[in-house]
Amino acid sequence: MNAEFADILSGEDSIPTKPPDIVNGFVSPPSLGRVSFRDKVLGIQTPPPLREIVHLIDNNLVHIEHDNGNLLLPKIYIDDSVFQEL
Repeated sequence: MNAEFADILSGEDSIPTKPPDIVNGFVSPPSLGRVSFRDKVLGIQTPPPLREIVHLIDNNLVHIEHDNGNLLLPKIYIDDSVFQEL
């Protein structure tokens, strides 16, 4: 074996142990931990803003009826304003 080639192979710093995690063209730092598959596919996104917790039944935004009085067949009606906020 050539001496120069043996010197290259003996240097452990020059051979990476695994490829870097690349998300959207950027190398993620190891301090952030593992990058999830979802983040790799969708990119890094900001979380949606938190909404106020509202009890829909107390505010009369939802009411439940049972089909012919049968408790196994509930019908749930939701006010249109609930969907507009989404």
